[in-house]
Amino acid sequence: MTAWTWTLAALGAGVLGWIGPQVIARLPASPDADPETASYRDIADVPRLSVWLAAGAVALVTIVSLGVPDHLIPAWVVVCGAGMWLAYIDWRTNLLPTRIVWPTYAVTVAVVGIEAWAMADVKILMRGMVASAIAFAVFWLVWWVAGLWRPGSFGFGDVRLAAP
Repeated sequence: MTAWTWTLAALGAGVLGWIGPQVIARLPASPDADPETASYRDIADVPRLSVWLAAGAVALVTIVSLGVPDHLIPAWVVVCGAGMWLAYIDWRTNLLPTRIVWPTYAVTVAVVGIEAWAMADVKILMRGMVASAIAFAVFWLVWWVAGLWRPGSFGFGDVRLAAP
């Protein structure tokens, strides 16, 4: 990876992490939340949360960039940036809001599609879609088995998040 590629990736992931509290605060209440679950507005109102989410996103994209070809980094910028929001939300509420998961999936597919087009290699998109379907299926199976043994021990939000 070149210094220029890493700089752009770190900047993109950092910006996504930085805006996380503003996005989180605007989420509507989840119908699946327990009455004692903190509101999204409350969990977004944490001092220096933007800094922590940005730093986490930069750290994640840096780690990923060590093992991923440069042309695939843009999709990982999206996953690492929005992934920090989701990790924080899940930690505080045990919920993964579909209002972040589905757009993350859609944007990731679009970015991978653009990467495939730019590299003139449709196999990039096809491998991504197959891997996404396999990840979804494996996580769905884990969710289903966990539901038989210990209901509620593995949330369906994790299944949805496996695809991106």
